Amino acid sequence: GHGGIVGSSTETYLLERSRVVDIGEGERNYHIFYQLLTHEETRTRWRLPDATGLDMLCHEGKVACVDGVSDVKEFASVVRALEVFGLRQAEQSAIWRVLAAVLLLGNV
Repeated sequence: GHGGIVGSSTETYLLERSRVVDIGEGERNYHIFYQLLTHEETRTRWRLPDATGLDMLCHEGKVACVDGVSDVKEFASVVRALEVFGLRQAEQSAIWRVLAAVLLLGNV
């Protein structure tokens, strides 16, 4: 269906900076990183390896999973939400480019 933002208010915003560069055992980094990696076209375009090839998504060589959560389905949901908010393909691509850069910089 069609939709749009009717209203919004953000009182507090917390970005866990340390979470981007270091995760603990059994933890995941920001979910969008894992979700993005399920989209083959984006992975190919930005030459992204799978999660095991990205230091910031692994802890001691292991990638944590969330039981009952499909990163493929969640990514599709994110894309649909961005479309509802009016973000065109070019704007979405810019977001994916920035996220890919963050992921790749994590291996530097």
